[in-house]
Amino acid sequence: MEAAVMLKIWKSAVYFLLTIAVEYIPRPKINLIAGPNWSSFGFANHKKTQTCSQPLLGSLGDSSMVIADEDVDVTAERHRTLNNLVDNAIVCLHNLRKVYPAGNNCDEKVAVHSLTFTVQEGECFGFLGTNGAGKTTTLSMLIGEEFPTDGTAYIFGFDIRFARKSVHRHIGYCPQFDALFEFLTVREHLIFYARIKCIPEIVLQNVVEQKLIEFNLCNHADKPSYTLSGGNKRKLSVAIAMIGDPPIVILDEPSTGMDPVAKRFIWDVISFCQQDKQNVLSYSQRIA
Repeated sequence: MEAAVMLKIWKSAVYFLLTIAVEYIPRPKINLIAGPNWSSFGFANHKKTQTCSQPLLGSLGDSSMVIADEDVDVTAERHRTLNNLVDNAIVCLHNLRKVYPAGNNCDEKVAVHSLTFTVQEGECFGFLGTNGAGKTTTLSMLIGEEFPTDGTAYIFGFDIRFARKSVHRHIGYCPQFDALFEFLTVREHLIFYARIKCIPEIVLQNVVEQKLIEFNLCNHADKPSYTLSGGNKRKLSVAIAMIGDPPIVILDEPSTGMDPVAKRFIWDVISFCQQDKQNVLSYSQRIA
């Protein structure tokens, strides 16, 4: 009996340590030829900075950088950002770069090439690009799924390389593909994510009902997510991102799979949330 109890205690300790490791240690990108990217663990020689206005060293702060065939407006935005000429910026990208190493039968791939821009408070920022332009890779670096090869970004002054937990507290995220639990209902999804975001129980039901009304999901509130149409699944994903009123909402292709009427509805909701002091970053292949 004592042995069984000790075994359970030992397993609990092991699982606890594994949970801490998964939560706090970034995953290295391992290439069978090139080996692991140890910079993912923070072993690279980066200097920690805490604010967007703090000067950056080396390639991060080179405002004189010239990129071939770069649009004039892009060059102007780079100069404006790297020389701290922007007021009320809540998101700052400083020469953000992601390169995937060469592997079997494939060359080195530059997914994001020295991206520099700012998003100011109260702004609805559209990030347009074709397939393969690096939109989702940029997003993955902002939310901590990928580690930058070079450069960095700041969200409310927190460096995405060193303060991921603080960054996560300020953002709501809608992925490109619906990450839903197929047997949970619409209401249960919203309750689940509201509790993750630490919404007090005393107001939780009101917050959930408000989102059901905002996204026109009341008639589907008690249906499992697998029974929803593609458009309603996207509505639910966007509602999950916005629940709890995070100051920054990042939407990756929010209107994918929607008919024109539903697209217009979702953009009206996004516009309303932006007017309600939420800052929206939307990633898309097209404007409408």
